[in-house]
Amino acid sequence: MPDYDALRKLEEAATPGPWTAVERDIIMSGVLDVAEAAPQPDDYDARQLSANAEFIAAARNALPQLLDELAELRAKLEAREDALRQIAQWADAYPLDVFPEPDFQRASALLMAGGITLDAISASNMRYVVKEVGLIAKTALAAQQEKE
Repeated sequence: MPDYDALRKLEEAATPGPWTAVERDIIMSGVLDVAEAAPQPDDYDARQLSANAEFIAAARNALPQLLDELAELRAKLEAREDALRQIAQWADAYPLDVFPEPDFQRASALLMAGGITLDAISASNMRYVVKEVGLIAKTALAAQQEKE
């Protein structure tokens, strides 16, 4: 993976853009020559020099925006990963060795004797879980929107 911090430092230290490919072998920034191709053998394809110059100028001009976008996407990814870590941590909060599975038939019979169904209890618990997971996701998304 490229060292993006080093690339940012190189970009900031370089002659400011925009750069323009001029003729076939010169790259300009305003009125300054930034780069010029070294002499080439007579049989070298001049179109290749032009393509190289155009590429160098275009890459230099695009690099600041690409680095900014990369930093933004990395921040978004980090926020999403933090939210997923919260959900994963919450998923591990009720281990079976501490909270063993109940006897659902017995629990259902006891609840029904009191006029309550196991489905009502399950739905209530599930609503709570989904609500809390949704809150974690919404918080992560809202935090990112505030930065934008």
